[in-house]
Amino acid sequence: MKVIHKGIAVVVVGTAGILLGAGLPACSSSSFALFDDAGAGDGAPPPWGNVDAGEEPQACRDGVCTCPPYKTYCDGKCIPTTADPANCGACGNTCTGALACSGGVCSGTCLPGLDKCGNACVARGSDSQNCGGCGNVCGPTQGCVAGKCENKIPVGPAPAKCAGGGPPIQHPPAQGGCLGNLAQTVFRWALCSCKDVQFSKDYVTDGCDSRQGPYQPGGLGAGIGANGNYGASGTGDVWGTLWIAGSGGIAPSQRHDIRSEVRSGGELKNGGGGLLVGGDAYVAGNVVDKPDIRGKLYLRNGSSADGIAESKIVRQNVEVKPPCDYCAEGQQVPIEAIVEAHRAPKNDNALIGLDAGAYESPTGPLRLDLPCGEYYLTRIASSHHVTIVAHGRTALYIDGEVSPNGLTIDVAPGAELDVFVRDKIQTSGALKIGSPNHPAATRVYVWGDSGMTISGEVDIAGNLYVPRGSVTYSKTAAQYGAIYAGNFSASEPVQFHYDRAILRAGDTCRPPTSGDDAGTPPPPTCGTCRDCTNQACNGGTCGKCGSSNDCCAPLVCREGTCVSDVH
Repeated sequence: MKVIHKGIAVVVVGTAGILLGAGLPACSSSSFALFDDAGAGDGAPPPWGNVDAGEEPQACRDGVCTCPPYKTYCDGKCIPTTADPANCGACGNTCTGALACSGGVCSGTCLPGLDKCGNACVARGSDSQNCGGCGNVCGPTQGCVAGKCENKIPVGPAPAKCAGGGPPIQHPPAQGGCLGNLAQTVFRWALCSCKDVQFSKDYVTDGCDSRQGPYQPGGLGAGIGANGNYGASGTGDVWGTLWIAGSGGIAPSQRHDIRSEVRSGGELKNGGGGLLVGGDAYVAGNVVDKPDIRGKLYLRNGSSADGIAESKIVRQNVEVKPPCDYCAEGQQVPIEAIVEAHRAPKNDNALIGLDAGAYESPTGPLRLDLPCGEYYLTRIASSHHVTIVAHGRTALYIDGEVSPNGLTIDVAPGAELDVFVRDKIQTSGALKIGSPNHPAATRVYVWGDSGMTISGEVDIAGNLYVPRGSVTYSKTAAQYGAIYAGNFSASEPVQFHYDRAILRAGDTCRPPTSGDDAGTPPPPTCGTCRDCTNQACNGGTCGKCGSSNDCCAPLVCREGTCVSDVH
């Protein structure tokens, strides 16, 4: 099986494959956003009003009046300041002339996957106000699907709770708890493999924070983790941690620059082109051929260190634990249980009149606009391209396979979307997930044995969790967001651009309160840092970290708090 992304072929190997694409850059450090989790979208108004046009009131959250993420309160309205050319990045900051509002900054260009229409950056494939071309507006019963106005599934007015984007989606603790907390705990790595990682050609990982400005190259926090072994025949440039638990260690054949720390379950070898470790190195085997280690070398007792001064070595019982902790049975995200728990009547379908079988017909309506809330579909079996857009804090549960002839999953400004697929995603058409403005806003969890198989173009700006199969890139490719796969290999150059905003996705999860609408309280006891949403678990209680070993990898301890290593 192959996936084509603008000339990029991705071959799926194993029982649960995932097929990825979209090359997007990292973000700048200019600060404009007032809120800490992500939102993005196409600018198309939903069927229930002009919420996404900016005419949205603030909502009361724990006694504080707030706007949704990436929106700012301007002139009595919540405005999407990441996308509004009249309020770009701040109230009243207007983009004029040839400049368009791109990620909250007036710019001469838009992010990849978006196009300029006037002074705005839009997705003409899914923007119902600029469908296929600037100014082409779809009618009231239609929406934009793959650049054409198509019939949309009728839904009623948004529930009253959707003012201000709606409340955070809250599951019981056994089903992941608040979905923002689940996302920030799962997606800590640019690439995490339950088995091996193999690069045959050059690769780069870098990090960004979409809360802090538009796309710029470079940035720390983009780590690679593997519970198995690591192989690299080309050059490597990791703007983060390289953590390999397998006994094969780290022995690249060409130049490698690791900007943060290295943890190796076997030897650490300099390789033919040189190996630079910008931080500390923890090595359970020998250190060979004099790698350039800028920090300390923590070396297993009895191991040797070629060319490293003894004053730089700390000898101890080094143990490199598996960094990817959502792999083993009993540790995985319980996708099946989550979907089962949201069959009727335990969803919001009735509030908007959504038929759970709306996509059972292969020739039915193709566009679905969802307000905030939790919605359930039996499956998606259309013979055409299907587009689903979330306009608030939204979760979608799909019980069967997702097999349209093309699929777009997008989020409007200030929205966030979690999709749980019990079976597989398979399409011979194009796949587009998320927005390049805010990849952290979209999270897709797939459980089925066949994972994801896509043979059309692939454009992904989101976070994907498919832990039961292999991901193989056979042509040059890039991914913006995070990948969590069962196994990974690339035979051609690849890039991974990680959005650190995902590590703050739980900021909107409410603290414990009394009443039926209470948030998930901290566990009375904890077993791991996962139970503490990436923070330290000390003596069975969530608390401050004393060292980076208390944190969920690859986070580091700074003044008692586990954070991304961006310093």
